[in-house]
Amino acid sequence: MIKIAKVIPSCDKYSSVWGLTIASHKRFGFFNNIPGYIVTNNCLPCYEGYEPVAVGVDVSWSSNLKKALKYIDSEYILLCIDDLIINKPYQIEKQDEIFILLEQLKPNYLRLNPTPAGSGEVIIKKNIRLIDTEDYYRTSTVFSIFKKSVLMELLHDNENAWEFEKRGTQRSRKYGGWFAYCDKSVSYDNLIIKSKIPLIQKKKYLFFFDSKIFDQFKYMSAKENLIYYLKELALIVFKSIPQKIQFRLLRWKNNDH
Repeated sequence: MIKIAKVIPSCDKYSSVWGLTIASHKRFGFFNNIPGYIVTNNCLPCYEGYEPVAVGVDVSWSSNLKKALKYIDSEYILLCIDDLIINKPYQIEKQDEIFILLEQLKPNYLRLNPTPAGSGEVIIKKNIRLIDTEDYYRTSTVFSIFKKSVLMELLHDNENAWEFEKRGTQRSRKYGGWFAYCDKSVSYDNLIIKSKIPLIQKKKYLFFFDSKIFDQFKYMSAKENLIYYLKELALIVFKSIPQKIQFRLLRWKNNDH
């Protein structure tokens, strides 16, 4: 049977968020039956089902993760971003389906949400598409499963998560076996945006927050919240556009031809 581990790449600055993130995974049944790891600098938190991997000095998101992966014995890695809070139950049938897909397809990469979806041919029952080598955001980190050996090759030191998604996409073009679900199977809230908490998340999760979160993260101003809501609205409109046009716009925006 294929070995898969759930990994939350993080740093000690985000330690006050870990409890909420992990609690959401446990509450909504998100892959609670596989080994879990949380990447830290020096902290050694105690969360049932999650082993801390302390990597020392905080160099970068990519560097920390690459160091941690050396100590994780697993063929596949399910990446879970530390400030993404799951907000709806995850279907156990979907989880079992993914285990079967890993056995059958032996992919280098499998994206659980269409962020974005692939533009290639439909592989299974109109539910999974091939991610073409020229597709954008091939290395999207949002609830994505990587073959560990491939992820290790793609990670470059001194890149944050956003830089990895952009530059890693270029490095990933030599790999096939890249797939994405066409439907959104993991529902979540993004708790922290550019080191600030949106008002809507403050209201929703305030009862979970402790003094550490108040000390470490500020709340968005009224203007920042308005910009955040407008961007969310623009994203909804963008996703309603036919996928081929989406990719053309992304490539034009990023000069990725």
